[in-house]
Amino acid sequence: MKKCLLLLTIVCGSVYAEPETLPPIIDNSSYYGDGNSNTAGGVNAVNSANTSANGIYQLLGQIEQLQKEVRQLSGTVEEQAHDLAELKKRQTTMYEDIDQRVQAIEDAKKAAEAAPTAIVAEPAATAPTIPDVTPAVAVPPVSTVAPPATVDNTTISTSPAIVATPPATETPAATSDEKAQYQKAYANLQVGHYSEGITALNTFLGNFPNGKYAANAQYWLGEAYKASQNVDASRDAFNKVISQYPNSPKVPDALFKLGVLEIDQNNLPKAREYLNHVSTGYPNTTAAQLAAKKLSVLNGGL
Repeated sequence: MKKCLLLLTIVCGSVYAEPETLPPIIDNSSYYGDGNSNTAGGVNAVNSANTSANGIYQLLGQIEQLQKEVRQLSGTVEEQAHDLAELKKRQTTMYEDIDQRVQAIEDAKKAAEAAPTAIVAEPAATAPTIPDVTPAVAVPPVSTVAPPATVDNTTISTSPAIVATPPATETPAATSDEKAQYQKAYANLQVGHYSEGITALNTFLGNFPNGKYAANAQYWLGEAYKASQNVDASRDAFNKVISQYPNSPKVPDALFKLGVLEIDQNNLPKAREYLNHVSTGYPNTTAAQLAAKKLSVLNGGL
């Protein structure tokens, strides 16, 4: 009887007892798959991150290299700009020196031409003698110590008459105003102010078309137009040096520059014509030497 009651009590207690709570089951297969898949995905992610980092480092390295090259190129450009400025300065100085030397040669030549005239004209200060107006009467030679002969109470001088030679015509010396205007115009070219220089040279030539510096001014006008890329005006200015001042030492220089202009315009036959003219017509000039070098280059390119 007691056993039956004990069994009944146990059964009733089990009916009213709460079941034990179990932990929830989480299925991670939908997120990571199995264990092997989870490991492979992590490795791929790490490799991808490393690849991206390496690519960024490579790009940064390339950018730094490009920046370094740009700095080097900038330095090279600055050096070349400085060298070009120095070259222009030396060229301007050379032109000025050549111009001064040519002008000195012209002055010396004019002085040498005028000197013999002055020597011959100097004895003209002696009082002129009366020539024999009777050609039919022969006058015998008389010793220098003998007294002068007389014909009809007219004294006949036995010394030869001195005929004064008229002085040679020469270019008038440059006035201070002419020289000042020329130097002012030329100074503009020296500093690269070609527009102002062109205006000043044209004004100078209008005021002194036959002055001492006219041929030089006409030549430098051609150079100024050439530097300003005005080919037609430059060609016209150089041609005027040849036509209006044919005896100027600037003529061979103008011919050479005309040849250079035609080379720049790719008109090689005309360029050879000008350069040959300089070489054959003015063989002992600097322009002729430069023309010969240009011709050598042109002929070598055939």
